[in-house]
Amino acid sequence: MNKLRIFKADLIIKDRPPMKIYFIDLENRQFIVY
Repeated sequence: MNKLRIFKADLIIKDRPPMKIYFIDLENRQFIVY
């Protein structure tokens, strides 16, 4: 069984508004940025 791992991190980029990044690791690694 493959476990779903979700990592939530808040990033502060210079000259940019705060961003929330979600890392979803499954069989196929996916990178989603909100």
